[in-house]
Amino acid sequence: MVLAEPTPAPPPASAALRGVAARWRSRTPVVVPAPREWPPVLRWSARAGYLLLFVQLLALGWWSHYQISHFAASQDFANIEQGVSQIARGVLDPRSTIQGWIGGVPVGGAASFSHQLYFWQDHSEFIFWPLSLFQVIWPHPVTIKWLQDLAVFGAQLIALRWMTELAATSVAPARAAGAARAHARAAALLVAAGAILLAADPGFIAANSFDVHTEAFAAFAALGTAHALYYGRRTVWLWLILGLLCGDVGASYEAVAGLGALLLGRRWLKAGFLVAGCAVGWDLVLGAIGGTDGTRVWVVYANLIDPAAVLNLRSLPNVGTLVRDVISHPGRLLSTLWSNRSPAWENISPAGMFGWLWLGVLLPAVFVLGAAQASGVWDLYEPGFQSVAAYALIPVGSVALLLLTLRSRHALVRALTVAAGLALAFNTVAWAVRLVPGTVRRWSITGPAVPALRQVSKMVGAGAEVVASQGIAGDFAARASIYPLLIGPGMTVPVQERHIWVIFAARAGVEPVRPTPTDGDILSLFQQPDARLRFDRAGVFAFEVTPPAGSQWFSFAPPAGGEAPAWLLLGAAGRAVRHGPPAGWYAASTGRRGFVESGAVWPETPGHYVASFTIASANGATLQVRDATTHRILARMDVAGTVPAASVTSSPPDASVTVPFTLAAADGIELNVIAQSPRSRVRVYTLNVQPA
Repeated sequence: MVLAEPTPAPPPASAALRGVAARWRSRTPVVVPAPREWPPVLRWSARAGYLLLFVQLLALGWWSHYQISHFAASQDFANIEQGVSQIARGVLDPRSTIQGWIGGVPVGGAASFSHQLYFWQDHSEFIFWPLSLFQVIWPHPVTIKWLQDLAVFGAQLIALRWMTELAATSVAPARAAGAARAHARAAALLVAAGAILLAADPGFIAANSFDVHTEAFAAFAALGTAHALYYGRRTVWLWLILGLLCGDVGASYEAVAGLGALLLGRRWLKAGFLVAGCAVGWDLVLGAIGGTDGTRVWVVYANLIDPAAVLNLRSLPNVGTLVRDVISHPGRLLSTLWSNRSPAWENISPAGMFGWLWLGVLLPAVFVLGAAQASGVWDLYEPGFQSVAAYALIPVGSVALLLLTLRSRHALVRALTVAAGLALAFNTVAWAVRLVPGTVRRWSITGPAVPALRQVSKMVGAGAEVVASQGIAGDFAARASIYPLLIGPGMTVPVQERHIWVIFAARAGVEPVRPTPTDGDILSLFQQPDARLRFDRAGVFAFEVTPPAGSQWFSFAPPAGGEAPAWLLLGAAGRAVRHGPPAGWYAASTGRRGFVESGAVWPETPGHYVASFTIASANGATLQVRDATTHRILARMDVAGTVPAASVTSSPPDASVTVPFTLAAADGIELNVIAQSPRSRVRVYTLNVQPA
């Protein structure tokens, strides 16, 4: 008789993989007991969490009102508010004057707007059509901001409910006693900690502070989809429809939520594939009909794309180009992720650190965070609207993982689990204390500019065309023609209304560029025969332009040399003198020692430069060049006098005083003129910085 050789035992790794596969095949959706069967301590913990989230909602609502009433709404808000307000007035297919294009190429504020998209073509954000009904009821700019606050609140409610249901399925029924009650108390503490992660995460404050974006509404739908998929509920199809109404952003969230469900088990295959397939198919349809023209990957991911492709205006990069270039040059992506590691931690840590590892939220959380961290745009990879869905998903995962370790038979492990949950909550509060004040400072406008802008707002008619500094453009957006001055200097816009208001408040709101290069725009408006200065106070300038009949375009541009007018850049010892033609206006000393001119800043790269000062002085002046960030002096020149004291009242000098210097780091350059003594008589006309 021949004995069969015994089958060798499988290696541990293979056995583990087979075990995982077996659990994946056999797993079924969890049945959540009715809330009346939950332990009382868990129900009270959930109620306390809902109350905490409601308090946060009230705070966000107040903050939104404060921002809008103080003109802290920029271009992105203007884009949404223009569309929503037009729909509310019955214009069901409004155009977006925010999106300036030439032959399909976006050109921003530096060139003419020869083609304007329809609002829906930006991201196919059809969700704003039903939301515009609220604008009919309450026709104020703050309405859409409040709706965004409610969307975030809704996502947080779903997340907290999810945590509570996970806790309810991990503890004994309400009638249990002894050790089961202790377990319920520990689970309730973890749910309370999860509520703090949601309510105190500074990412939510940052996200809602930056205008209005579809990501908040898409996050609400994505949380609903992921939650319904996890428990196998039919409401998933309602959440899917809501997500698809949020356009290409919502479709991408729904797709990864569907794919993420595939990790849960075989029972989720059908629903997961259907959700993902519908979302991907919808996104492809939107792209085919031109509904995703606002998805500018060449801007968001310019760091990952071949520079030659970005500069090819005839065939701009698309998602396919991005994927191809990432595969061809993976080092660009790895380099970006490494350089963004600190912002990534600022996004992940307050939300719960490790929660993204839980299978229930793994793919959606990683996708949302990865899409933000792969960008080279500061506003995207820093905590903000781009990652708002992750701020709701990660706390769910954190609580879920802690509940798993809470099942341990070892008392020490259970105690450490509760301690870890409380530590996560403390960590989130610490992050809030650190980051929220900076967010509030960045996204608020204070001081005399606010009442000045309110006066200008009352002067501008509802039917007027408006060109405004992008940082304050949002409050002027409820009109058919609004053009934020984003890039500058200079701008060309089509003449669409009888009157055009040009509003400069470059030092009030959040601006992507230093204001000095655009100060020449103000000077150019003074020199326009069709422009009339209607308001000038607190750094706010408002011009009303009446173009000649038949005009198609209106343009303004600073002087060709790029000189900055000194009378717009007054120091503590300076005053503006505006007599005669604008070319002769200047900043004059007041008879005190100190800065006659201060704050002229140019963004420049490292290199050799020459600063030029057009001045007339007597009895001592100092010309100063310094780093605008560190205030380190790069060069200085003491000028005893350019003309005799009696001649300082003459016309501007023909020549400028030049100061050569070298910039070693890529910081801004600041030019200052200082009166050395009360006897100094100084006039500063223009300033400039040019390569040597």
